[in-house]
Amino acid sequence: MYFAPDVAGPDADRWKLNFFQWMLGFRVPGAAETAVAVQPSPSSTTPTNPQDRILLKNGDTISGTLLTEAFTVETSYAKLTFKLSEVASIILEGAGQNVELLVLANGDKLSGQIQPQTIKVRLAGGQDSVIQKDKIKEIQVQRRE
Repeated sequence: MYFAPDVAGPDADRWKLNFFQWMLGFRVPGAAETAVAVQPSPSSTTPTNPQDRILLKNGDTISGTLLTEAFTVETSYAKLTFKLSEVASIILEGAGQNVELLVLANGDKLSGQIQPQTIKVRLAGGQDSVIQKDKIKEIQVQRRE
């Protein structure tokens, strides 16, 4: 049983009703939005078939599985190669700065020229496709375990 303090005044009945509604988890009119963070179970958040996404410069989106196994970024200080499992996203449209951005799964960001020039992807229907890098705006890589 929950304790409700004695409330007096013209709004006492409304206050008590709102208090009990709030305790039961109902929305209370005019109340500030509060929520308790609930850790979802892994089965409810992990898609059964995670898909990588390729956003093209013409606005189209392609979902599938990237078959390109590694990406190389040539920065001003080094040429570095990363396995696909280490990559979170690749941004190929440098907002007029002619710079491409490789974002790693650990949050690091590397700018420079990214290779290869073509990206291989297996579409959801099972067909393999090759897309020229200059047609791509962004690649979003699903996390791989």
